[in-house]
Amino acid sequence: MLQIGHYNALERQREKQRSRDQDDLDLRCGAVSAEQLAHQNAFFDALSIRRAHIGRRGYIAL
Repeated sequence: MLQIGHYNALERQREKQRSRDQDDLDLRCGAVSAEQLAHQNAFFDALSIRRAHIGRRGYIAL
């Protein structure tokens, strides 16, 4: 049976803070450079722009 989850703003806030804390630790210990971290966290880097095409008016397929 398919279960539908519910958005929990408090849990999402905690997840984001854990991610920020891990990013900070990775930077301080030298596991990643600031440039690498910026690339990892960039929103548009996660999208496959090469595969994207503009379809009907107002729609973009990814």
